[in-house]
Amino acid sequence: MIMENSSQILHDIRHYITDWNPSIAEIDLLVQSLFRSVHYIEGDLNEEDLLNLEIIIQQINNLDTGTLIRAQHSPSFSSNLAGAIENLFARINTNKVNNPFDREMTSQRTKLELPFMSAASWDRWNENETIMGFTITTNNNAIIKSTVLTSSTSYADIQDSNVATFLPFQQFDTGKEQITFTACPDTRLIDASAASGKFSSPIFAYDLSQPDGWSRSEDLYTGNGGMIQVRLNPAPPRLHKPIKILFRPKSKTTEETKHLLRCVFWNEQMDSGNGGWSTDGCWYEGTDQNGMAICLCNHLSTFTLLVCRSEKELQSTVHGGILNIITIIGSLASILGLSLILATFILFPSWRKPLGHKILFQLSAALIFLLLTFFGVDSVDNVNACRLVGIFLHYFLVSCFSWMTVEAYYQYRRLVIVFGSYMPRFLLKASIVAWGFPIIPVTSVLICDVDSYKGSEGYCWLSHPTAFYSAVLGPLVFLMLINLTIFVLVVRSIIAAGRGLRTNQSESKQIREKLLASFLNFVLLGLTWIFGFFAIGATNAVIFSYLFCVTSSLQGFIIFVLYVGRDPSARKHWFMCIGVIASKSRNWSNILQAKSPDSKFGNSAFYYDVTSESGLTTTTTENCPTSPLRTSFSDFQHVMAVPCSIEVRVAQRQPTKNAN
Repeated sequence: MIMENSSQILHDIRHYITDWNPSIAEIDLLVQSLFRSVHYIEGDLNEEDLLNLEIIIQQINNLDTGTLIRAQHSPSFSSNLAGAIENLFARINTNKVNNPFDREMTSQRTKLELPFMSAASWDRWNENETIMGFTITTNNNAIIKSTVLTSSTSYADIQDSNVATFLPFQQFDTGKEQITFTACPDTRLIDASAASGKFSSPIFAYDLSQPDGWSRSEDLYTGNGGMIQVRLNPAPPRLHKPIKILFRPKSKTTEETKHLLRCVFWNEQMDSGNGGWSTDGCWYEGTDQNGMAICLCNHLSTFTLLVCRSEKELQSTVHGGILNIITIIGSLASILGLSLILATFILFPSWRKPLGHKILFQLSAALIFLLLTFFGVDSVDNVNACRLVGIFLHYFLVSCFSWMTVEAYYQYRRLVIVFGSYMPRFLLKASIVAWGFPIIPVTSVLICDVDSYKGSEGYCWLSHPTAFYSAVLGPLVFLMLINLTIFVLVVRSIIAAGRGLRTNQSESKQIREKLLASFLNFVLLGLTWIFGFFAIGATNAVIFSYLFCVTSSLQGFIIFVLYVGRDPSARKHWFMCIGVIASKSRNWSNILQAKSPDSKFGNSAFYYDVTSESGLTTTTTENCPTSPLRTSFSDFQHVMAVPCSIEVRVAQRQPTKNAN
C-alpha cells in the first residue's frame, strides 16, 4: 500500500539516524526524504509513525546550533522541514475509537508534548464549535505545558502562556474540518540563527517591481517569541476571519520599541524558492492586557514574532561590522603589546625589581587572559564550553578592574601622598585582593543559578539580568568609582606639578606632557569603560560605542607603548637583547644607579631626565636616588612630576671667572 511506503520511509530514517554524526549533506538529504514521505501518504498514520516522527525531529533539534544553521543555509532545507512537520502531524490519528462520520462530537486525533515541540490535532464540527485554539507555556526555553483553548477561554487562562492562537471555524459549507496545531518555544528548527539571538534574518515581501517578484529588507531581525503552525483540512481559499496569534516577547516591548516588532510567517516561495520570513498578510495589532504581542494574519502557515535591532543598538548592520573589525584588530594589538610587557618582565631581572613593574605585570596578565577568553565568547554550540567561557570571562573581567584599582591606589600613594607612602608587603596584599575578590561574584552566580552562564543573545555570557546587575555591573561600577576618584586626585597633582618653578620648557610642551600623563592614567585605570556606559541608551550611542570600542580594545597596546615603549631602560634591554646598540652609547654611560629610601615604589612609567650644563641627558628607570645629588635645590630651574616623565632640569650657570 502507498501508506505503508510512507511509514516505511519514517521507519528507515529513524534507524538510520541512530547514533549518527551527520555531515551537512546527510542532514539535508534526511529532510528531503522526510518531505518526500508526505507524498506517499493515503489515509491516516498510526502511533508507530508518530513515534518515528518524534525521534527524527528530536535528532534534528539535538544538532548543535552551528551545524543546524549551516544546514538551514542549504536550498529549501527549512521549507522542506516545515512542510514535513505540518503535513505529517496532520495525517496522524492515534484515536482508534474516533469515528470520522460521527457528527455529534468533536474528537481529538492526536496529541504530542515534548520539551522542544507540542502538537495537537482535532476534528471539529460547526454545530459543536468548542475547539478554538492552542497555547503553550515555556520555562527556560522548554515547553512545560500545552493546552487546547475552547470557546469559553478567557485571558486569565492564558496569562502564563508564551504562545497562543485562536482560529474560528471556517468551513461553513461542509460543516466539518480538521485543525492541527504545532508549537515550539522558538524558531530553532526553521531558523536556528534567529533562535540563538543573532540579528541575521531578513524579511521578504512580494514586490512586482523586482525581477524576482520579491524584495529583501535591509534590516536584519532575530527571534522574539515562540513559533506555531496552524493547518486546516480542507484548506480554505481564504480565511473568513483572521487568525489571532499571541506571542510573549522575549525582550520587553515599550512604546518606543514596538515599531521594531514584525509578525511574520514562513513563505516557501521567497528567496528564489529557498523560503524566508515574510510579513505579507500579517500585521501587528498591539499588546493585550497580559503583555503579549497580538498578531493577525489572513492566511495559515508557520508564524513567529521577530524584532529588529534598535537605533540604540547601533542601527542594525550599519556600524556593527565596523565595530567588530575594530574590536578584533584592537584585541590582537593589545595581546601583542601585553605579551611584550610580560616578556620584558620575565627576561630582564633588573627591570622587574620596581614595585610598579610588578603591578604592571599582574595587570597585563589579567588583561591578556581576558582578551584570550573573549575570543571564545561565541562558542554557544557547546553548552559546557560556553559555560566555562562565561565563568572565566566574568572572573577575568572583575580581576582586571581589581588590578586597575590596585594601580590607582599605587598611583595615589606615589603622586599624592609621596612621603610616608611605603607599605610593607604591598604586592602580596594586593594580589590576594585582586585575584581573590572576583571569586566572590562568580561563586555567588554558580551557587544561585549555574545555567546563567549558558549564554545570552548568541554569546557565552550571563543570561539572567539579576545576575548581571548584581555580580557584574555592581562590582565594576564600585571599582570604577574608586578609580575615577583617584584619577581626579592624581590629575590635580599632575597639573599642580612645577608651579612656582622656573623652566625653560615652553608652556605648550608642558601642557602636552600633562595631557599625555592624564590620558595614560585614564587608560590605565580602565576609565574608558565610561564610554560603554554612555553608549547605553544615549541619543549619540554610536559615537560613544566607537570611543569605547577603540579605547578599550587597544588598552593593552596603549599601556605597552606608554609604559614600556617610551621607557629608555626597557628599550635598552631589548636593544642589548637583539644585539642592536646605538653607536653613540655615551649617553647610556651616565645612567644614574642610585636607589631611594622609597625604592619599594619604583615605577616603570616614572623616569628622570637630568639635563646638565653640557647638554647631555642621563636617564634611569630605577628607583629614586638613595643619596642626594651634589647640588642644592637652587640649582634647579624646573621639576616636572608627572606619571610618564619626571624631568629635573639643571639651571644654566654662568662660568666662574678667575680673580686674576
